[in-house]
Formats: sequence, C-alpha cells, structure tokens
Amino acid sequence: MTRDFRERDLIVDEDVAHYDGTTAVVRTEHLPAPEIEFLRWRAERWMKLSHMPATFRHSPGYVMRHGLEMLRHTFTGTTMRSLIGLEDDHAVFERFRQDRRRRREQLLPDIDSGTRGSGTRTTSGALKSGAGEVQPC
Repeated sequence: MTRDFRERDLIVDEDVAHYDGTTAVVRTEHLPAPEIEFLRWRAERWMKLSHMPATFRHSPGYVMRHGLEMLRHTFTGTTMRSLIGLEDDHAVFERFRQDRRRRREQLLPDIDSGTRGSGTRTTSGALKSGAGEVQPC
C-alpha cells in the first residue's frame, strides 16, 4: 500500500512522529490532507459526545468528577462565537491544531524542536532518539 501511495504521490508527510492517528499524513486524489484531518476532527468530536450517556451509565462517579474536563478536551478550540454560528468550524479546528501542537511540544520537546525523524520506535511504541534515551509517546 505504501508503494502505491508513493507512486500516486498521496503521502504528504513521511515523519513517523506525526503518525498519531489524528494527523493526516496522506491525501486523496480529491481532498488535501488538511481537509481530511478537518473532516475527521469534526465528526469525531460529535461521536465522542454521543458516547457520554453510556459513559455516565457505566461510570457515573467518574463522569461527575471529570465530565467538564472531558468536554473541554473534546471541544478544544470552541468559543461562544463558534457555538452560536458566528465563526467557521475551520477557525475552531485551527485553534484545536495549535493547542495539539503546543501539547505535543510540551510532551516531546526534542522531537518538535527540529530533530524529527531522527528517532526510531521501540516495540512498546516509545521513541528512542539517536542518543539512546527512550521517551514515551
């Protein structure tokens, strides 16, 4: 499949540090990678919200303690302006991406500061840098 994607010039990002399940690293013949990432993000946050009732039935104490935090995480980037329709979803998505980038840099500062791609993944999914230290992902 990778060979086919390369031949069709669909891979837009070869950096394995970006292979996190949320960052689009490929495009289609009809949609660019950022639009694929946007569509996934827009659908996923509402899917997560639809699971809240089942989550509450399963673990009411947890949801009572962490429900607002869960919603804040799910709807990162949302403002009152976007909730009432005065702001486009793409603007919300851009704030979400900036927050995700900031969090990634806090968790893995050496990876996001220009040494991307210089490490290798261990069998546990941790990143082993060229210097030998292992960082969880």
